[in-house]
Amino acid sequence: LHWYRSLTAAQPVAQITNLLVGPDERRRGIGRLLLKAASQAARSAGCATLELTASPDEESLRAFCARTGFEPAGSLFTRPLRKKG
Repeated sequence: LHWYRSLTAAQPVAQITNLLVGPDERRRGIGRLLLKAASQAARSAGCATLELTASPDEESLRAFCARTGFEPAGSLFTRPLRKKG
């Protein structure tokens, strides 16, 4: 997890470049716990958006993104860190 400033965003953007859970450990909530910890750290850093990189051949990661509220945005998946309105 790291965050960066962008010319198009008022607040920093957090990005997860690797999210790995061993095949035998999947479907036990570990990925969700890692995602929760990353989201909390990003919020503490003042970020408003969380991005996750997932290549087209990582079907299980792409499915995880869809199940956890991420939306496809080009080669990334993205979701807001705070609920709107």
